Amino acid sequence: EKAARNGYTIMTHLYSGMKGVERVNAYRIAGAIEAGLYLDDMYERYKGGMPLVDIATQVTDLMVNTKTPELDYSVLGDYEKAKEHLLIRLVGVEENDHWLDDKVWMRMGDFAKVIYMDFGEFDNGLMSAAVSSSHLALMGVTKEEMFADAQKNLEQKEYSFTHILSMISDMATEMDMDDIQIPEGGPSMFILTNKNKIYGASMIARNDVLKKIGDKLGEDYFVLPSSIHEV
Repeated sequence: EKAARNGYTIMTHLYSGMKGVERVNAYRIAGAIEAGLYLDDMYERYKGGMPLVDIATQVTDLMVNTKTPELDYSVLGDYEKAKEHLLIRLVGVEENDHWLDDKVWMRMGDFAKVIYMDFGEFDNGLMSAAVSSSHLALMGVTKEEMFADAQKNLEQKEYSFTHILSMISDMATEMDMDDIQIPEGGPSMFILTNKNKIYGASMIARNDVLKKIGDKLGEDYFVLPSSIHEV
């Protein structure tokens, strides 16, 4: 209701991920801004003890205070500029078959490599947009050319490869140690993501990274996708 008074329309739908998850979208009626809020993340906060009223306050404050960043929209019609912003993200194919209908994507096993335009970080978060198939004609480029440029950009991004215990150690600062269970025995587990840990699962689309991991481990390994942000 608070968001609605400030010119927003609220709607809920299933959004792409390694599996379909519910998301709340808040649209500014007189503009193109969209704030995407994942309900599964909110539910985890609720289970962690955060009062529901505090979660709702955070959500509405984000919607109301989100401002449209200043962007150079001319890049949308100039591929030489646009290609510098192209990146690849991974989503599950089966869970997102309808969403993928008008997107620029390629299959990689059970996943879809989807082309996004990444405009960088702003005060209220990341600004990005999935590239639709109609953009190919607008920019005068083929799907293969666009993927080649997006792959080049992806390979310039920093990646993070750490033991899972390092992540558990970081989590311990926010969780009660009694809630953390460390399994005994079994194979070692590691986390692969990108520097800012957002949409980092795309790093498995880099053969150079996969080879470096194999060289480091000195043996074959399994990749276990856990979310669109890490594997």
